[in-house]
Order: sequence, then C-alpha cells, then structure tokens
Amino acid sequence: MKGYETVVIVNPDVEDEYVDTVKNKLTKAVEDLKGKMIKLDMWGKKKLAYNIKKCTKGYYFILFFLGTVQLVKEIERILRYDEKILRYMIVISNENLDTIIDNQKEDIKQAPEEQNSEEN
Repeated sequence: MKGYETVVIVNPDVEDEYVDTVKNKLTKAVEDLKGKMIKLDMWGKKKLAYNIKKCTKGYYFILFFLGTVQLVKEIERILRYDEKILRYMIVISNENLDTIIDNQKEDIKQAPEEQNSEEN
C-alpha cells in the first residue's frame, strides 16, 4: 500500500452536515477497500486564489491515508460526480505520512504524561 494525500475544496454555501457527509463517504471508502486512515484535517472556509464556479471561498479539508490504486479510483469517483465539490487533488505522499504517523505516536505517548501532571 502507498500513502496518499487528498485535498478537497467544497462549495462554501453548503451546510456543515454536507461536509460531514462527504468526509464520512471518504472514510467509509477507505475502510471498505481495506485502506488505513491516517489523519483528517479540517481547514475550514478559506479564500480561493481565483474564482471556481463563481465561488470566491471554499471549505477545505485534507485526508491522509494508505491504500491501493483501486481505493484511489473509488475516491476519485466519489469526488468527481459530486457537484458541490469545487476541486480535489490526490497525490502520493510517503514522506509526509511517515512524519504524521510519528507525530501521532508522540502525541499518544505524551497524552498519559500530561494527564498525570494535571492530576498532581
């Protein structure tokens, strides 16, 4: 399996529940096709560098996952046929995923230490 990074820009006029629906579709696709979800970052509404479909802003989120070519094709299919998705881009990203996985391991190790120091 290879590491992938997917950036998605959703139309800013949609409700927050719709963005959650898109996230859930993508995470379900990763799980169904035996991929591994690494991280999902919500960036929120940001100004676009140029208008896309008459929109000046977009709702951004980024998804890091491990998967196969079939999984990438399924994610592209989900995003391509959704009219409320302004843009998306999927790239292979092995270096970034290693860093993210290491950071998550450090966060997990530090979490119990922080809880113990808060209790004292």
